[in-house]
Amino acid sequence: MSIAQDWSRIRHGRPGRRFVEFHQARCKRRAGGWPRERIVTLLLGTVLLVGGLAIGWLPGPGGFVAILGAALLGVEWLRIAKLLDRCERLVWAGWLFVQRRFGRGEATTTEE
Repeated sequence: MSIAQDWSRIRHGRPGRRFVEFHQARCKRRAGGWPRERIVTLLLGTVLLVGGLAIGWLPGPGGFVAILGAALLGVEWLRIAKLLDRCERLVWAGWLFVQRRFGRGEATTTEE
C-alpha cells in the first residue's frame, strides 16, 4: 500500500475511530513480526515527537512536528491510536461548541 492510499484511509475514516481502524488494518496487512517498516516508523515517530516537544517552545512548527510524531506512533501502538481518537473527538466537540456559541461566521449588527 502506498502513502497516498494510507493517507486516504485515514482521511476518509470514521471520526473518532479512524486511528484505531487504521492501526488494525495495518496490523492485519503485515500479519505479525517486526518488519523493517515497523522499526523505521517507530524510530521516526519517536524522533519527531521528542524533537517537536523539545523545540515546541520556539516560534515555528514544533507542536505540529510533535503531532506528526504521535500520529506515526499511533500507527504502531494501539494505546496511542486510541488516545488520538479521543483527542479527535474532544477537538470536534470543542469546535462544535465554538460554532454554536459564536455563530458560523455570521456578522451580527445592532440596530440603532
